[in-house]
Order: sequence, then structure tokens, then C-alpha cells
Amino acid sequence: MFMIFGLYKGERWTHDLQLRLAAELRAEKLSRGGNSLPRQVGRVFANMGLCWIDDNQPIRVTPAGCAYLNEPAGSSTTLDQQA
Repeated sequence: MFMIFGLYKGERWTHDLQLRLAAELRAEKLSRGGNSLPRQVGRVFANMGLCWIDDNQPIRVTPAGCAYLNEPAGSSTTLDQQA
């Protein structure tokens, strides 16, 4: 799911962006959740130090988030370190 968030790096977090993220997550078959799911998982990503998400501010991916995005699929040393 974080890879989808990474695609929107730099875009302002608005209700419209939240709806687009929800649609993208469903289209990629990563979720069957509702439109509030991006806000919920965004908080998890922020708590793990992968990004910062504030209302009407650009999504900011942290250095740890960039490292995670650049890792191959599978277990993640970045997530292990962040946890």
C-alpha cells in the first residue's frame, strides 16, 4: 500500500486525494476498504516514520520511506529498523 502513497508524494492531502487513493488501492486489489482507509493506513505509515501527512499539506516521504520504496518485495530491513 505504501507504494501507492509514494506515487502521490508531493500532492496536497485533501479529501479528493483521499478518495483517489482509496480508488487506486481498490483498483490494485490491495484493499476492499472504504474511502477512509487511506487516512487510517496513512497514520500507520506516519507512526512508522515512513511519511508525514497533514491536511492541505503535501505528502512528504521520509528518507526511511524512500529506502522502503526502493527495497525489493519481501521482508524489509527498513521496516524492521523502523519498528
